[in-house]
Amino acid sequence: METFEKTLKLFKGEIKESKEWGVKELAYKIGKSETGLFLFFELELDPKGVKALDDKLRNDPDVIRYLLIRKEDKG
Repeated sequence: METFEKTLKLFKGEIKESKEWGVKELAYKIGKSETGLFLFFELELDPKGVKALDDKLRNDPDVIRYLLIRKEDKG
């Protein structure tokens, strides 16, 4: 989690909300992993930073899976 926060600061983003959902069994084995630590983050990040963060997460060997989605403003 600390590594993620440092990475996010490099891309000029901030965490608005975070939740640790805990260690859960995966639906199927991914590599050698049968369990994973599930984390949820609501971020505020520049669109260019999203691309950079996506590239960083894709190449991080400690991240098995991730999903970045855009939250629509209701304004």
